[in-house]
This record gives sequence, structure tokens and C-alpha cells, in this order.
Amino acid sequence: MSYRTIRHSSISLAAVAWLALAGCSDGDIVGTSNEPAVDTHAITFYFPVESGYTSTLEVRESDGHTSTVTFKVGDEVPLGSSSAVQWFHQEGSGFDTSYIRTNGTAIYLYETSSSSPERILQGPLVQGSSWTRYPTVDPPQDTTTIVTGETDFGDIIDKDGDNGGGGGAAKSFPTTGSNEMRVERVETILLTSGSSFAGCAKVTNQLSDGSENQYWFAPGYGLVKYVIGATENYPSGRQTGELVSFIK
Repeated sequence: MSYRTIRHSSISLAAVAWLALAGCSDGDIVGTSNEPAVDTHAITFYFPVESGYTSTLEVRESDGHTSTVTFKVGDEVPLGSSSAVQWFHQEGSGFDTSYIRTNGTAIYLYETSSSSPERILQGPLVQGSSWTRYPTVDPPQDTTTIVTGETDFGDIIDKDGDNGGGGGAAKSFPTTGSNEMRVERVETILLTSGSSFAGCAKVTNQLSDGSENQYWFAPGYGLVKYVIGATENYPSGRQTGELVSFIK
């Protein structure tokens, strides 16, 4: 396991403490997206689900307030009639446990063990492809098969209840807004730290006020940047998150 920071600054004490508990030492090595992956065709290449993988993002609000949020992949545990991977979310003093399921072509997030699934990513991640966050067919009940039972979620818009205007602070992943997600393009993203990640899938969806959410998923690293409520005049939107450190 290796620990990387991708900028020359400190992160929150809570995040540092958590990383220390994971058994990794602090470092100061610039991270890139050039490290090899086992299977570049699997959706987990863009959303790592290996136990122990940890990423910390700095979150900046439009009023200048900053904080950090840390995501960590836990172990495989029973969930319902099958299993899922634990997804830990820490922001400030708050700590939550959610769950991830994947079938190799899509990533599904369960906020709680009884929540409806949200489809975070759906392959292939190529320009113009799209999917719905809340599908009408149940996601896989384990990591290799898909169940055939159906659950009618309907065309749910802004299921999070913020009318498309809020950030992701109340969730264990910062998706919000309309049901449809779309891959705008694959590109290199440059973070404000100066680090760049090549081959990122830029995924977008719309908010009810006409603004746009934007998410960049880097191969081998997962979510490396997001913007909530971007407009032409305010490209940084109401909230921006950028990767500042990770553990592999």
C-alpha cells in the first residue's frame, strides 16, 4: 500500500488521523494517473473498490470556506440476500458507512443498507454515453451477476430532495441534480495543485436552475474533481472538490 499527497499543503487533522490509523505514513509525492491497472475495461478502473483504497478531496464553497472529505473502501460484507463493499465517508467529525456494488460495467451506491441504489457510473465511458442515476431495474446482488427482479423507481429527478441546488455534503458521494448522467468527453484534467490526470471521463448532469454538475473520474484513481452548479460565468459553481491525497 502506498500513500501519496498531490500538493504541498496540509489536510485536516481528522483526515490525517484516519490515514495514520490505516497504517500508512505521510509523504509528499506528486500523484499522476500513469500507474498501471489490472483491467482497463472494467468500470472499477475508474472507481477503485479495492479494500483500503482511500481518497481525500478538498472542498471549496463559493464563499471561500474550505473543508476536506475522505472516502475509504472497506471490506466485503453481507447486504440483503447478497454482499457489497463498505464505503466509508468522513467529513469533519461526521462519519458514515454506505455500500458499493458492481457488476464490472456499473457502480451502484447504497447510502444505507435499506436505501434504493444509485448508479454512479455506467460503462462504456465514451463521449455521448449516458445512464440514469436511479435505474428501473435492480442492480447486481453480488459482484458477478445481475438479478432479474424489477423495482420501479420511475424517472426520479433530484431524489436527494435539494431541488438540484445543493452540494453533496449530506450524502456519501457528491452526486445530486437530475436523473440523467452523461459523458461529455474524455480529457486531461489539471487541478489547482498543478497535478494533472490523463484519460479522465468528464460526466455531467443538470440542475433545475439551469446550472450543471461536473465530475471527473481518472483511470486508477476514481473521482479526482467535481463542481456543483457550474455556469458559463461561474465555472467553479457553488462547490468544488479536488483530490489532495490518496492511499493505494
